[in-house]
Amino acid sequence: MGTTRRLSHERCEAVLDALGHGVCLLTPEGRIEQANRAMAAMWGKPAREMVGRAPHEVLPGLAPPSAACPFYRLRKSLRRESAEWQWAGRWYQVTADPIFDRKGKLTGAVVTMVDNTERKLLEEQLRHSHKMEAIGRLAGVLAHDFSNLLTMISGYGQMLLDGLPARDPGRKDVEAMLEAAGRATHLTRQLLTIGRRQPVRPRSLDLNRLVSRLERILRRVAGRRIQLSVALKRPLGRIKADPTQIEQVIMNLVVNARDAMPKGGRLTIETSQTQVKKDGAPGRPDLPPGRYIRLTVRDTGSGMDADTRSHLFEPFFTTKAASKGVGLGLPIVYGIVRQSGGGIEVDSEPGQGAAFRVSFPMWPAGASRRRGPAQ
Repeated sequence: MGTTRRLSHERCEAVLDALGHGVCLLTPEGRIEQANRAMAAMWGKPAREMVGRAPHEVLPGLAPPSAACPFYRLRKSLRRESAEWQWAGRWYQVTADPIFDRKGKLTGAVVTMVDNTERKLLEEQLRHSHKMEAIGRLAGVLAHDFSNLLTMISGYGQMLLDGLPARDPGRKDVEAMLEAAGRATHLTRQLLTIGRRQPVRPRSLDLNRLVSRLERILRRVAGRRIQLSVALKRPLGRIKADPTQIEQVIMNLVVNARDAMPKGGRLTIETSQTQVKKDGAPGRPDLPPGRYIRLTVRDTGSGMDADTRSHLFEPFFTTKAASKGVGLGLPIVYGIVRQSGGGIEVDSEPGQGAAFRVSFPMWPAGASRRRGPAQ
């Protein structure tokens, strides 16, 4: 190789290595002629081991070129081709650009790989967040209108009951009607919570103290077959939330964990501190930067697949039998957490149990507390 050609090769190599994305040069036959450092890092192979081999010969699990392959399409179209690949649990945008000689003959291609995994996760989380917002608004509007109708039904029913003699046989029917209206009113309150239209009374709250106060009843709710352990970080800090609503969050998460372990298992409740350093952090796209107090409820139950997790907080979605619930427990948790300015994450795989992580903004240490008994 002449001096000029060697210098040109070295400069080309330096330029490719300076790029942050994976880049490789392919021959017309689809074999790797050169690869930069980023590509070698993505593929977990030294660049020199790639030369002379086709990509599917280097990457385990990658199929040979097909109609969906950008390079395969490029050889026919003689123009830029692009596609999205999923490999080894990550998402890549793969683009192939043709290289021609002076006579217009195809002499190879430049292939770039951009890791879009984080962007894909954020997009999916954003879509899910928007969907839940829409569902919550719809639930709130319907519950509000339904609540007005129930108020009229209950009012007229009570007037009818007051006008009946004490021994009138019709009183039982009216009382049954009022009882049903009462149950329906409770249901509308749950829907209002999902839609974040339920009035709240937030105050400075010690989450550790609240969990400790509930521990005895939580053990009864969990049952004898489940081993419950509580790990509280001290000092923890405080949050600003409605104590009654946070109790409902904890209770619903414990009931959900219990139902996932019908044959028994381990249930862990933990408190800790965490920090979000930037907007749109993976797993927490709706939480602005700042310090948070986290409540984690972890079980060793049956776990969930990706499809189940995607519908988990939707009203009336449930994997339980019809007699076991109507699917409002977790949507209520979601509504309360979002109304309190927090966020919720779920980690779960089939057969691997589940972990629900609820994050609440930490209440500034010097902030004035609302008058009333400390929680």
